[in-house]
Amino acid sequence: MAAQYPGEDAMIRELVGKGAWGMSYLDIGAFHPVTLSNTYGLYEPGWSGDVFEPLPRYAEEFQQMRPRDRYHCMAVSDHSDGQEFWTGGNDGALSTMESDWVARLGKEYSVSPKRIPTIDAAILEGRYSFGSLDVEGHEATIINRMDFDRLRVGVWMIEAIEHRTFRPTYLQWEETLLSHGYEYRGSVNSQNRFYRHQDYGSSVN
Repeated sequence: MAAQYPGEDAMIRELVGKGAWGMSYLDIGAFHPVTLSNTYGLYEPGWSGDVFEPLPRYAEEFQQMRPRDRYHCMAVSDHSDGQEFWTGGNDGALSTMESDWVARLGKEYSVSPKRIPTIDAAILEGRYSFGSLDVEGHEATIINRMDFDRLRVGVWMIEAIEHRTFRPTYLQWEETLLSHGYEYRGSVNSQNRFYRHQDYGSSVN
């Protein structure tokens, strides 16, 4: 099991099926190539994709363990000018670009932020069967900035609550997805929510 919770790998495979839009994925906030990875379960049987992870400590591991992927050591945001970034959690798993998260969960994070490179979500493009978005509160900034004509993702798995407080964050971005042809398809737990585009194939077999 590579995904964050038992049952999520199976749900990913069920929803993406055989990869109606190609055996490809978009992983934003990938963290580690294997540990807590939402895409490693697809990489193993031959998939590949674009991976965005701003923590440079994992760049070499991605290149060694997942050489088929296109690895981008940067964050996705609403501009391409760089942004402040707080490292948090074990091995950086809770790192965030959201200062209000740091204010509420301060002891989880480094005292001083670092400036990291970013890419504007509006210029992301391509066609992917699966997308993972796990950026500790920055999901709304990214989703509400996306150009859904340039970027086509069949199935999204998106972090939907705030760490520790369990505050729902999906209310800030879910309507954007629904208005662009996505349907809510469930959750193994409250942490992540799954959405499938209405045009993504005729079935999931």
